[in-house]
Formats: sequence, structure tokens, C-alpha cells
Amino acid sequence: MQRLENSTTCAFTDSTVQGCLSHCADPNLERLLIQSAMASYKTADVIQQISQNISTTLDTVIISAYVSPSDWTQLISYVYFNDTNYCSVFANIKKPTMFPYGIFTSLQIVS
Repeated sequence: MQRLENSTTCAFTDSTVQGCLSHCADPNLERLLIQSAMASYKTADVIQQISQNISTTLDTVIISAYVSPSDWTQLISYVYFNDTNYCSVFANIKKPTMFPYGIFTSLQIVS
């Protein structure tokens, strides 16, 4: 299992993102998922922000889960296809006034 801290496969970077793993063919979707995770540690807020800011009229499926950045025994398993309508990001966020938190978000545009 790969430790997330200080490692990244994400194209989008920000000083509050301590580590980021991405399976996104579309960099705009990746940016949206990361920025939504940066805006809130609450998964309902992350989903709402993505829904409000995604630029599609097609149906979307969005899943977001809080993941403790201190428990490296957690495992998230999913099947990934190189699909421009799919994006999955696991971001470890550290803001100056908060404890670190991890958010896993997966989005599928249904066409």
C-alpha cells in the first residue's frame, strides 16, 4: 500500500494538499474534486460543491468519503477505466488552523 503523505499523482497542486492520488483523464475534473475537498472536510459539502460547479448537463454519480490520514491500514479498492467521464481523487489536506484530513472522491458522468 502506498502512503499518501508527500506523494502525488495529481496534476493540480496547492500548498494545503499534502498528498494526492488521482485516476482522472480530465484535468478539469481532477481540479474540481481537489478544490471541493480543500473547501470542506464534510463529505456532503464536497458533493454539493461538485454538483454545483460541474460543467455538464448529463447525470453524474458522486461518492465522497472521509478517510483518516493517520490510519494507513485503510484500503480503498475500486476498478478504474481510462474514461474521460470518470475521475477519482484521494487528497490529504492540511490547513493551518485544522487537523489534517483525507477525502476520497469518485465521480462518473453518465452518458
